[in-house]
Amino acid sequence: GCRVRFDVVSLLFDSSVAALEVKSLELIDIPSSSSQWEQFSLNTNNTHNGGFIHITVWCGNGVSPVKANNLWSRYRNGDAKRIEITPSPVILQGIISFWTK
Repeated sequence: GCRVRFDVVSLLFDSSVAALEVKSLELIDIPSSSSQWEQFSLNTNNTHNGGFIHITVWCGNGVSPVKANNLWSRYRNGDAKRIEITPSPVILQGIISFWTK
């Protein structure tokens, strides 16, 4: 796994999914087999969902976590809510890993 640091600034949610909005992300201890981590780093810098980097924290029954990708646009359209975390940011650190089914 890779040790990471996330700076969390808000919670976005609607009736089916919730996610923490991440303002910045730092990869701390990148493993020597870093090809997956390079791809991960690229994914966090893209704009496929408006640049909304997030951690999905809750899904309703039968709801796919991928639905959290649309929370930012749903918030901008008035279809989701956003609660800013103050004082901000809240710093989360942990180890994340990739695995296959």
